[in-house]
Amino acid sequence: MTQEKENTSIAIPYGIAAAFSIVLWWLIVLFDGVPDAWDADVYFPYVYLLQIAICIGLGWIYHNHAWSYGFILCYAQLVPMLIPPDDLDLSLAVILLTLLAIPMVITGGLTSWIRRRFFLART
Repeated sequence: MTQEKENTSIAIPYGIAAAFSIVLWWLIVLFDGVPDAWDADVYFPYVYLLQIAICIGLGWIYHNHAWSYGFILCYAQLVPMLIPPDDLDLSLAVILLTLLAIPMVITGGLTSWIRRRFFLART
């Protein structure tokens, strides 16, 4: 695979992950009326699990560098956090997003490994 083809194939899941995360953040803020999405009651029990599921799906479909999709899903949330400037402590937000990315990194990488090990090896 050429370097250009590989970069294009990586850009697609990165774009999907970033767009999903940004749109989801704004939808939560819009409909729940909270200043930050993780302040909403639905963020951790539903939205965070949905992000993990998206990371699993991206890891299954786009198995190259699947571990990094969790970081993109989390760090893309910095964009809507910074658009309306508020009293956000950026260093604290980056630390929290990094901690939130860890399960996504693990599940995305594990999903990619399972697909390559058990499903792509047979073809």
